[in-house]
Order: sequence, then C-alpha cells, then structure tokens
Amino acid sequence: YQRRVHGESCWHAYFAEMVIKTEVCFFTELRIYPGHGRRLVRKDGKFLAFIDQKSRALYVQRKKAQKLQWTQAWRRRNKKGKIEALAKKKGKKSTRTFKSIQGITLEDIQKRREMKPEQRKAQQEAQVRELKEKNRKVKDDQKKKVASDKKSKTAAKPAAAASGFVKVPKSRRVVRSAQGARR
Repeated sequence: YQRRVHGESCWHAYFAEMVIKTEVCFFTELRIYPGHGRRLVRKDGKFLAFIDQKSRALYVQRKKAQKLQWTQAWRRRNKKGKIEALAKKKGKKSTRTFKSIQGITLEDIQKRREMKPEQRKAQQEAQVRELKEKNRKVKDDQKKKVASDKKSKTAAKPAAAASGFVKVPKSRRVVRSAQGARR
C-alpha cells in the first residue's frame, strides 16, 4: 500500500499511522514485534516472552539480567540513560516543621538556632566553669571528711592499745608458733 504525498511515494507514512501490538521481553525488557521472539511457560503457569534464544537461554541458566551490561535492568541499576528526564523532574523541597522537645519550648529552640558562635562558646565556657567549681567543692568536702575520719581513727587507736590486744598478721603468728616449738 502506497500513499502519495505531494507526488512522492511515501509508504513509511502508512506504517507510522499503524499501531503494532508488541510484547516486552521478560529478560532484556526490549520490545518484541509480531513474528519474533521465543515463548516459555514456567511451572507456575506464567507465560514468558523472550526477544531471542540468547535471552531465553540466559534466563534458563538463571543468569541475572542486572549483571549483564546490555540489558535494560543493568542500565537502570547503574543509572545509564534517561537521567536527563529524571533530572528535569525536581520535586518540591519539603519544608521542615519544628516541634518542641520535652523540657524545651519551641522559642528556646529557635533562640539556640539563631545564637551566634561567639555567644554559644561563651555560654559553654560559663557552664564548664560552673561544673569545675562544683567538682572542686565536692573534692574539698571529701578531703575534709577524710581528714576528720583520720583524726577519729587516731583517737580510737590508743584506746585499743590500752586494752592490751594487738592485731598480728597470720604470717607472723605462724612464724612465732614455729619458733616456740623449736625451743
């Protein structure tokens, strides 16, 4: 069938208007035109169409299409082609919503965000100073407690000596008893 356009033979215009039903290859994802391709029915009853014997054989051998560079699955996985189309579609930037955290109000969070680095540093140094002072006071209190405990122990020692009992380590006791047996 030929159609004449401006006196010329234009057979490709006829096919451009025609709609051809095509299938998609299960392995390569390429179009399979009528009269081409191989078919396979799986055990579960699914009907698979392959563009050629090569892709069918690779499927039967359980080769993964994503690992073969000439398949569409590999191109999709490695982001080849169609990148321009995806780059054009830019989604909206999601706006961040701030919520108050337990113990901190939303205004406090905003203040902390807007705080300048110098202010933040000064605030941190003040907090560190306060902590050091607290620790120093705690250590001083502990030292005083230890000193008072030592004084009370030294006062208790003469009382124990007056009773006539002196604690002797076991190692010395054994030596004395051995010496007593020799005599």
